[in-house]
Amino acid sequence: MAWDGSGPELALHRVRTLMVIVLAAVSFLIARLWWIQIACGEEYDRLSVGVRMRHFPMRAPRGLIYDRSGRLMAATTMEYIVVVDPMELRRRSAAERAGVFHRTASILGMSVEEIQDALDRAQNSSFDVIKLKSGLGPGIMTEILEHSSELPGIDVEQVPSRSYPMGALGAHILGYIGDVKPDDLQQTSDRPYNGCDQRGEQGLERSYEQDLRGIDGERSVEVNARGLPVSGSEGPRTDPVAGNSLILTLDSTLQQVCQSSFPEGFKGSVVAVDVHTGGILAMASRPGFDPNSFVVDTPEARKQRAAYLLDPAGPMQNRAIMSRYPPGSTFKLVTSAAGFAHDRINPGSVVDCKGGMHIGSRGQFKKCWSHHGPVNYLEAMARSCDTYFYDLMKRLTSNELAETSKQLGLGTLSGIDLPSEARGFIPTREWKDRRFDPDRWWFGDSCNMAIGQGFIQTTPLQMALVTAAVANGGEWLRPHLVQEVRSARNSVLRPIPVHMNGRLSIPEDGLRRIREGMLAAVEPGGTAGVVRFSDLAVAAKTGSAQDLPNPKTHAWFVCFAPYRKPQIAICVMVEHGGHGGQAAGPVARALLKAYFHLNDTSGATSRLTD
Repeated sequence: MAWDGSGPELALHRVRTLMVIVLAAVSFLIARLWWIQIACGEEYDRLSVGVRMRHFPMRAPRGLIYDRSGRLMAATTMEYIVVVDPMELRRRSAAERAGVFHRTASILGMSVEEIQDALDRAQNSSFDVIKLKSGLGPGIMTEILEHSSELPGIDVEQVPSRSYPMGALGAHILGYIGDVKPDDLQQTSDRPYNGCDQRGEQGLERSYEQDLRGIDGERSVEVNARGLPVSGSEGPRTDPVAGNSLILTLDSTLQQVCQSSFPEGFKGSVVAVDVHTGGILAMASRPGFDPNSFVVDTPEARKQRAAYLLDPAGPMQNRAIMSRYPPGSTFKLVTSAAGFAHDRINPGSVVDCKGGMHIGSRGQFKKCWSHHGPVNYLEAMARSCDTYFYDLMKRLTSNELAETSKQLGLGTLSGIDLPSEARGFIPTREWKDRRFDPDRWWFGDSCNMAIGQGFIQTTPLQMALVTAAVANGGEWLRPHLVQEVRSARNSVLRPIPVHMNGRLSIPEDGLRRIREGMLAAVEPGGTAGVVRFSDLAVAAKTGSAQDLPNPKTHAWFVCFAPYRKPQIAICVMVEHGGHGGQAAGPVARALLKAYFHLNDTSGATSRLTD
């Protein structure tokens, strides 16, 4: 008899079906448990540890900066900052976050928008903290800590910071640091920045950022369900590695002399360089600034920073490498080098200076700054006669002069290890044809060029290097401020080698004649008598460069010493200071006295000026 789908057989069928379903479910659960606990056990265990462990960065101190004698110029200190933990705040409701923001803003004297902006910068990391405020006073720090239970995600952290023990001394060289920008946080790198980091903004702090910046460590702490640390639950940690240190070529004592001897109230710069290595012994720019103002975020520091940035005198500008000027008669070193290189100067020939020279087809009278009478090359250099060099340009082309200028590094970058160096400018006939109309170069342009006027623009650093090249036999050296990079344990990682950018094509006899002319300028009857000493032979050249419409000339002074075995070359430039021997020369004299430890107090001067 056929089964009709009812009775005991139906019940048995249902039981069997249910058993199959239960067996399948149990089998699935067993397989799933095996997969989770056995096959993927290690992975899930790692993830579970990650959930209950929080990772806190340990900030690495920045490398130190020393002068050539081991005097500390940039140090590391510790400071307290207020930080916000984005991940902790994401756990809270919108209402809780708003309450935290308002309370924190009230304590710190910030706006809610500023705190939100800080959080927006935290997109690069799921656990990183972001700095809200530095330069905490004891009152603010205490209030944050006392109300920590009401301010989830807000904490006080001790981190390394920067300080400059010598204040404004060498500020344009050292530069300063600042908080990382949003773009820095988004950069992909094997050493990414975090929200509490600072980075070099100017000077050596910027040029050597990757050396000075340390490697952060990390500590792991077990947290509870609310994300709070569990007592005694320290996990693995990696200690931070301090940044590398810089040993400079700079002499901080000489640097102090540069800044203290510069004429009060004037703008300008000073450069002193080792003539054989290109190492910068001193480099000062006036007016200056205190880089400590850029480290902390106090009302006083913010006010000072604003004053620096808004000051029309431009105290943040390193005039030694960033500012370009007509070099005036100091450029006669270059004109002389071109004349000797192309055999256009006969040292014994005489030019009669009658206060200037008639030039061009119309006989325009091109003035000299004085009536010198008959002068040969040595006398022309000693007394800085413009007429002699106007006459030289009858035989020397402007392009030949431009060629020698470039051999001495003018119109190009020197490669100094500082950012924002200016190239300067050396004009050519072809440039003027492009810039104006064809065939617009005339003999007056060549005469202006010969005495460092007209279109020529140089930096004080470039003229210091020109002087060094005359002193060392014609080598245009790459200037540098860092002598070597050392590890935090003081082992030398990278010495900075001497590098020659180029060599002047000139017979040694020509360089000797130029040096003799510079020596004559210091002797009685010369324009550079201000650096005449009884126990040190100095070679020098003065310059006074017009910079219209200002009626007062820029004052230039270049020199090297000792005359027989040169060690140091100096360039002093005082903006609108008047005559080079009077305004800039005394600064060079103070540097020479300090460098050679001279006791000479004769204070030699000259009635002649240029």
